[in-house]
Amino acid sequence: MKIISWNVNSIRARGGHVNKILHEEKPTVLMLQETKVQDDDFPFQEFSDMDYKIFISGQKSYNGVAIFSKLDGHTENCFTKNFEEQKRFIMLETDKSIFINVYVPNGNLIDTEKYEYKLNWFNSLNSYLKKIIKTKKMILIGGDFNIAPFESDIYNFNYFEKKILCTKNEIQLYKDLIHIGFYDVFYEKNFHEYTWWDYRINKSNLNNGARIDHFFCNQNKNFNVKVLKAYRLMERPSDHAPIVLDSI
Repeated sequence: MKIISWNVNSIRARGGHVNKILHEEKPTVLMLQETKVQDDDFPFQEFSDMDYKIFISGQKSYNGVAIFSKLDGHTENCFTKNFEEQKRFIMLETDKSIFINVYVPNGNLIDTEKYEYKLNWFNSLNSYLKKIIKTKKMILIGGDFNIAPFESDIYNFNYFEKKILCTKNEIQLYKDLIHIGFYDVFYEKNFHEYTWWDYRINKSNLNNGARIDHFFCNQNKNFNVKVLKAYRLMERPSDHAPIVLDSI
């Protein structure tokens, strides 16, 4: 089983890139964030030649999540009605597994409403995860978390901890997720490669970035992990690279 998570920063702008990753990597499940399109306008026709079921929860101009799956299952599009206005969550449940795709709010800056919204959103997500972790199924959470939990996960930790991505409150929410019973798959593999690079940075310079895209699992599976940096170097790229789990 191969699982890929990717913030595409617009499915319509990156449709060709998504087609490429489906054809070349052939994931069992592909989780996309920031699709930036409402459901009625999702470009299903671009992927009609692929053997995938597509589940979406979209929003015009921003947010939006999608799951491409070779597995049968049913979906949920929100973990709480308090946060359903922003389309940032979609869950696919199969007979043996639960796949959760999240796009955690960016937060903007400390002492802003957007930062408080981020903290409240993540805290409510953790409350939901406490309830469902009791299942015997494998739960795999992937997505853009907009949190770099360790100093090795961002090129200038001291700068960003005063702004967003690695503040004490954000890192505590990451720790809370671990305490619930999930483990950070890339961290357990001692894998700290960056997954995001600001558009203002020369795209060929992949030293100044952050690891803010993550996978978490409730079972200790033996996964191979990698970051597909080549997708960040393509023409008109997303500012994120896809992250990959491949079971052994």
